[in-house]
Amino acid sequence: MEAAEVAGLDAAIEAEAADIVDRAAVAGAIINISSTADTHGYPLHTPYAAAKWDIVGLGKSLAMDLGRAGIRVNAICPGSVEGPRMAGVIRREARARGSRPRARLRRPGLDARLR
Repeated sequence: MEAAEVAGLDAAIEAEAADIVDRAAVAGAIINISSTADTHGYPLHTPYAAAKWDIVGLGKSLAMDLGRAGIRVNAICPGSVEGPRMAGVIRREARARGSRPRARLRRPGLDARLR
């Protein structure tokens, strides 16, 4: 499934880039959303981490291809934010490893601002 998502992302980026160039825009930007899984990887989440690595690699390559046309391509890679869903994920992963839940997550709001 992740391969299909990356292929779809590639097609969408290519179409948007062509539209920016067709409009004779002086410059443009394409922002992709990835995850910190793109640099760290995550045990028990190999397909997810691989897809996020693909998004960043695709963006870097397209930035080189499209930069000549004045189009920037970047990725935002947010980390996990504290909440009920992540608390459940952390508990399940700790149970699978036979350990105690330990995680330091950002809190929603001011604590989750970009650094």
